[in-house]
Amino acid sequence: MVKRVQKFDHNCKSFQNFDDGIKTETTRRTYHYILDELVRFANYTNYDELTKLDDDGIHELLKQWIRHFKQKELAYKTCKLKLNAAEHFFEMNKRIIYKKLLHKILPYSDGMPAGDVPFTTQELWLMKQTAIKPRDIAVIDFLASTGVRPGSLTDPVLKIKHTQEMSNGCMAIRVYDDTREGYWAFLTPEATQSLKRYHASRRRNGETLDDESVLFKNYENPHKKKDWIDANTIRQMLNGIIKHAGIERKKTKNRYDKPIIYGFRKRFNTILKLNNAVNSNIAEKLMAHKRGLDGVYLKPTMEQCFTEFQKAIVDLTVDPTQRQQFRISQLEKEKDDKVRLEKGESISNRQLIDELQTQLVQLFDFR
Repeated sequence: MVKRVQKFDHNCKSFQNFDDGIKTETTRRTYHYILDELVRFANYTNYDELTKLDDDGIHELLKQWIRHFKQKELAYKTCKLKLNAAEHFFEMNKRIIYKKLLHKILPYSDGMPAGDVPFTTQELWLMKQTAIKPRDIAVIDFLASTGVRPGSLTDPVLKIKHTQEMSNGCMAIRVYDDTREGYWAFLTPEATQSLKRYHASRRRNGETLDDESVLFKNYENPHKKKDWIDANTIRQMLNGIIKHAGIERKKTKNRYDKPIIYGFRKRFNTILKLNNAVNSNIAEKLMAHKRGLDGVYLKPTMEQCFTEFQKAIVDLTVDPTQRQQFRISQLEKEKDDKVRLEKGESISNRQLIDELQTQLVQLFDFR
């Protein structure tokens, strides 16, 4: 029997105040879910009951809630996120809370942090071999090539209009388009091919694609309310593929060492940072990180970011065959460039000698 989750009225004043202060859709969904958890924990029937508590009552409720987190052995970051949502609710409703006291009693772990291990390239290759559907393969290559955060898929929803063809068989993706957080991510030739094969399969199945078509379609649920996939859909899809591929994920309490989506992001970050040829400041831009003053004043162009991205294409490529082919093409290009350079130097030297000889002839003729 499926347990029904109690729903609360979003039209009340306290909830509207709470919602007004949320900036992004991803945060909105998360904070709404957490606030409902708090109301159910307090055994209330609506949000306004929370605001009727006095200052000590609010502090006592949140303290008991944190103790509940500890009993469930939730990770520090998870507890902090939940507390942040609750604090936001009370602040937007002009209630006083004791932030420092509450944060002091959050759980602390001095052990190895969970969710801190990236997927290896070999593990991603196993995922691709296990995946059957063109969409699933395209998603794996997309995450491996961009290292995007989960929220980037739907904030706003990625569409074909956010893509742009680049040189060397690559593609650019505008992430967080029309927002202050917007930046360019890039697809390797491998990821570009996977995405194009997936879109071709959608066309073969009768779909007409245009600029407004979603990049990744949600065709799993016949009763879907939206036609795009979100982070939760991707997690469910990848979780099944990971299990069938036999990839080991060690569980510590209620968290795994390799997070499903952030495992891709951590691999992407590691590859960029270990490549000494990649400009470290632009690597931060490709991760959508804000890094000191560079995060404010450094504004590289798309082409400059793409130049640095190309230096990591070999290591970001998942398929070992394509990785080897790309290395070979790089070596051939370097060889051709060297030959052209040597020929250019020979021509320049010959021209210089001819010019000197002409000058000498003219000098003796003058005399």
